[in-house]
Amino acid sequence: CIVITAAEARMRDYDVVVPRDCVGAPSAARNAAALRQLAESHRIATPLSSRLRLPAGSVAARSGALGKHSGSRRPSANG
Repeated sequence: CIVITAAEARMRDYDVVVPRDCVGAPSAARNAAALRQLAESHRIATPLSSRLRLPAGSVAARSGALGKHSGSRRPSANG
């Protein structure tokens, strides 16, 4: 489930990070395969949650909420 959601967000030009220790699957093999797909096919970072550092000015950093979307998008090629 997280693979599709994260991939779609990435395709819509959002910065996406999936903390590898905050997701799960029915088996360790499926979990590893999902994380590998995120990293290799979608170029989505999958660090440990303890290694996440949010930008100081982000809404999530100010509120202390890791999982909340701040509403910011990466700039598009068209401006």
